[in-house]
Amino acid sequence: MPPRSSSHTYATSQKPSPISTTTSAPPKPRQYVAPEERISRYPKFPEPEPPSPPKRSLFSFIWPFGGAKAQEKVETIDFGKQNLTRGVQASQDVVKTGALNPRYKFVATRLTLAIAFTPVAIYLSYELYERRFNGKEQKPFPMHKVKAPEQDTITTTNG
Repeated sequence: MPPRSSSHTYATSQKPSPISTTTSAPPKPRQYVAPEERISRYPKFPEPEPPSPPKRSLFSFIWPFGGAKAQEKVETIDFGKQNLTRGVQASQDVVKTGALNPRYKFVATRLTLAIAFTPVAIYLSYELYERRFNGKEQKPFPMHKVKAPEQDTITTTNG
């Protein structure tokens, strides 16, 4: 193998040569500028991003009691003293006009959904429990085949 060229230098035990032998004056210090007057490329306090609304689950559509968020959507109702005539009047309005007062529509929809889907949820959870833990097998799906009608053989006698 031929020797390498001498232009490449490698680590040695010799001291490095000084870069410059002349000393120069240090740079002049910058003039003081108050922080309020300084120009910055970045804003001091960046604007926070608006939070995205959380995704609603299927359960939140069915459950009639949505907590604080549901109360924000519906105008607040001041019940004051428990006045039964007010409830009677509201129910009579529904019977007469056939339309529910708009402020009750949100709660009525949620309550209807809860009443309608509770039996379905109970039955399905029971069936799935039976399949998972008690070894119940799923019923096979019946395949509907159209059978050809049986033909009776007719015998005729020649007379």
